[in-house]
Amino acid sequence: MDAGQLTQIITNLVQNGLRYSRRNHPSAQVWLNLHHDRESDLPILEVLDDGPGVSEQHLSKIFEPFFTTESKGTGLGLYLSRELCESNQAHLEYIPRPHDGGSCLRITFAHPFKTS
Repeated sequence: MDAGQLTQIITNLVQNGLRYSRRNHPSAQVWLNLHHDRESDLPILEVLDDGPGVSEQHLSKIFEPFFTTESKGTGLGLYLSRELCESNQAHLEYIPRPHDGGSCLRITFAHPFKTS
């Protein structure tokens, strides 16, 4: 994966997480979780926050260009992040965290030794 593009993706996801965490907590927190999928053996990076999560009505739109719930947002962060992932043979998805609250944005990377 292109290092510059990965940096842009992670920066976008962390900034989103911090922005939305501040809605629930005075000191925002974001966690990065690195692991591999046991079944596929693919590397995974998760960006987790403890914000309000994504509402049911917005779930189908969060990766669309120009969709935003923020008055100052462009609506391009998640869209560009997903496009950059796909162009690097990775997949970006939203995973709800109903028990813990907040959001998880998961990047599943291509297998490092099986890229085409």
